[in-house]
Amino acid sequence: FPVRTLWTSGDDGRNRRYADLMALAGQKRVRIEPPADVIVNGIAIKLLGPWFDGKIGVPPGLDTNDGSLVVQLVFAGRRILFTGDMGSEGEEELFDSAAFAADLPSDVLKVPHHGSRYASSDRLLAAVSPILAVASAGRFNHFGLPNPAAIERYERRSIPLLRTDQNGAVRVAVNRSGQITTSCALGCRP
Repeated sequence: FPVRTLWTSGDDGRNRRYADLMALAGQKRVRIEPPADVIVNGIAIKLLGPWFDGKIGVPPGLDTNDGSLVVQLVFAGRRILFTGDMGSEGEEELFDSAAFAADLPSDVLKVPHHGSRYASSDRLLAAVSPILAVASAGRFNHFGLPNPAAIERYERRSIPLLRTDQNGAVRVAVNRSGQITTSCALGCRP
């Protein structure tokens, strides 16, 4: 994928690879900018969190996963919510943010934390009320994600769940009239 701009929450997670990422971005002439709401090719990109001192940043006490950037894309009246790797504490931090509450529901939800047991709370699913969810997890991943407890929360709400571990790469497209289509490398049967 060609990358022109890199956004981060500013938290390096005490991971040496963060510095490697920043160096690679510099070598490839990728702009590193503070995250900000923007419109690109008619798609509104809205930042929903995490917030610290009135700007995007990880509040003290949240780990790197819970401090994931949360972004919503808005196009043709449709909303797609990207939740990063946040778990239950990250979800709670977002509920404390006025910006998050005002921007729900969303039509498509990128499943938080790859579908871990401690993400995709009933409160989040009720607030977002998606018509489709997509879980990104490697096939045969050693964490067993998505977790059966998380899958059951989607099933209880009759939310179709596409999984990269079963469906392969998942593509969600929204056309100018707001119609949502999906395609999957291995077939899109939830």
